[in-house]
Amino acid sequence: MQLDYKAIVERVLDALIVVDREARIVYANPAVGFFGYTPEELIGKSVFDFIPEEYRDNAKRIYGRYLESKEKHSRLEIQLPDKNGKLRWVDVVISTIEEHAEPKLAIMEIREITEIKKILKELEESREMYKTIFEAFPDFIGIIDREGRIISANENFLMVSKLSEKDVIEKSVFSFVHPKDAEKALKLFKSALETGSIVRDRIRAIIGEKEFVLDVSGRFIVSKNFGIIVSKDVTESVRLEKEICEREEFFEKILDSSVSGYLILEDGKIIYANRAAEKITGYSKEELMDKSVTILLEERFHERLKEVESRILNGETFTGVTRTLRKDGKIRYAEVFGVPLDYKGKRFVLLSFEDVTEKRAVEKKLEEREELYRNLIESSHTGIFIIQKNRVIYANQKTSEILGYTLEEINALKHPYDIVAPEFRELTKQRYMARERGEDVPEGYEVKVITKDGKEKWVKVLAKRIKYKNEPAVLVNIADITKLKEDEEMLKRMNKLLRVSGEIKDMLLKEKSEYLIFLRVKDLLEKLDAECGIYVGENGVPLYVPPSIKGLLKSPGIHSSVFQQKVEDCYLIFLPIHDKDFPGTIVLRKKEPFTEEELKVIESIAKDISMRFKALKIEREREIAYRTIIENLKQFEELADRLRNPLAIMKGYIEIRKEVGDGEALDKVQMQIDRVERILDELRFREIATFELKKILENKNYRNNNSSDSAT
Repeated sequence: MQLDYKAIVERVLDALIVVDREARIVYANPAVGFFGYTPEELIGKSVFDFIPEEYRDNAKRIYGRYLESKEKHSRLEIQLPDKNGKLRWVDVVISTIEEHAEPKLAIMEIREITEIKKILKELEESREMYKTIFEAFPDFIGIIDREGRIISANENFLMVSKLSEKDVIEKSVFSFVHPKDAEKALKLFKSALETGSIVRDRIRAIIGEKEFVLDVSGRFIVSKNFGIIVSKDVTESVRLEKEICEREEFFEKILDSSVSGYLILEDGKIIYANRAAEKITGYSKEELMDKSVTILLEERFHERLKEVESRILNGETFTGVTRTLRKDGKIRYAEVFGVPLDYKGKRFVLLSFEDVTEKRAVEKKLEEREELYRNLIESSHTGIFIIQKNRVIYANQKTSEILGYTLEEINALKHPYDIVAPEFRELTKQRYMARERGEDVPEGYEVKVITKDGKEKWVKVLAKRIKYKNEPAVLVNIADITKLKEDEEMLKRMNKLLRVSGEIKDMLLKEKSEYLIFLRVKDLLEKLDAECGIYVGENGVPLYVPPSIKGLLKSPGIHSSVFQQKVEDCYLIFLPIHDKDFPGTIVLRKKEPFTEEELKVIESIAKDISMRFKALKIEREREIAYRTIIENLKQFEELADRLRNPLAIMKGYIEIRKEVGDGEALDKVQMQIDRVERILDELRFREIATFELKKILENKNYRNNNSSDSAT
């Protein structure tokens, strides 16, 4: 059948504009309505009047190249204002129609891509690499080093080149460039290397056994010392451009140059398909002609297709995404637009469609990655939040658990760093400001924070500069280390207390005076950041008591064991020294109380002092007993000397009894015997006393040994 191509063109959804050599608009289809204009409002005006000033010079330059036959086909993305002045992103494909080998008209196919731009922007925020890849829509992708050697190549390139990855790696990218374009390719490479910007041009290439025309985009990531090349096969497009110039029908050329697939249906059968439809479906035009459109869909969608076709024939329009079936059996996704097309009194169905498989895959991966990161962050055992421009813009649940504040409550504060303890606040704020400016500051440090209920907590902070929504921000991880800090502090205090306890034990072994022991103990206990007072005697007579204790305590009282009590804003700890002859009480004053474990050590110190006092008493008693024994031994010697005298007298009287008479001799002897008995009685008393001292010493020695064992 003979088609009315003008009717088709005026029903397509993409705006089509034709301009002459003076850049005046000579034709515009109704689809320009999405800019707010009618075709009549545009025809006769210069196309440059509708291009923003920032793009105008470049547009004129490109158009000048068309007039000089230096350019026949190009594609660019720019922002164009609608009738209300609102800027819209559009994809513009420009082709020329020549007459007598000279450009006569330029055809501009304009498609709004504002939503696509929005999606690309979101992808750019997710990862810089995505930005680089999607700024140049990929066919062949290669990563090269600064020498132009291939580091990696995608599957499409390997498939077309019929080379393995091993054969491609380390191969020069210039080995695939057509000799006639070698100089242009080298210039493009150097520009990318020197500027670090994206460069783009068309390069002829020989890949495998075929010659290609590639739309090459590239950029060097200077910090990583590698470049990315994205090459789109535009060989077919170049061929189509040539065919368009040769065709007689103006509007047929327009449709065949479209990047979207177009199908016209009559009674469910395909009666027209453009080149893009061939590429998307995998079928040639000849294979599609007079075939049911159901060959492009899975069987389960056939009934749905009939319903949609019926609605379009009834005047409705259709927009949606559907699964399509390529000739090779692969499932693809296409965004489909359907409108009724009236031609010669008969209504047809006009379908335009675009392959969005890669776009859907990217969106799905992005959603899955966002979900994964969200789950990881929300289930983290550390608090995670982001600060940007002095505002907390995100915080996970663990952050609220640690600080006690919700995100809204933190932002209600004058500054989010108000939750940091005053002594750390300025340091933390300065580090945040420096980090957001990009300066090098330590990533990890420890600070105190004040929770919502006023409690102090220690947190370990790990902060890192990031980009969030294309602006600098700081990602912060915090972990509650309060218990760890308390344990560390307690360990330090206990070690210090044990050192003081050891010093007291050493001192007790050397000192012999209770008074000196009290004073030395006072000095050593004051190393525990405490003030020390000494009371002696049962009535608690002050030996040394500082004013700070004297003002709180009139008398220490009598206590059976160590205990502490809070008095006003401090704590008093009482160490009773139990000794019958030298009792006393040591009183400590501290701002912070001792723990139960620390009080056990204090109790052992008090017991050591009490035992030492008892040991000193035993030592003194032993010295007294020793001196008494020595004295008795001297007395024994004197008594022995005294016994020798009366014995000698008795012996003399016995020898002279005949001269003085027995009676007188016996009287004299009796006198000496009485004297001896008295001396013997005294000697027996001394012997009993010495024996009693011996028993006392043995008993004291036994008790002293038991006491030493108990102390040990």
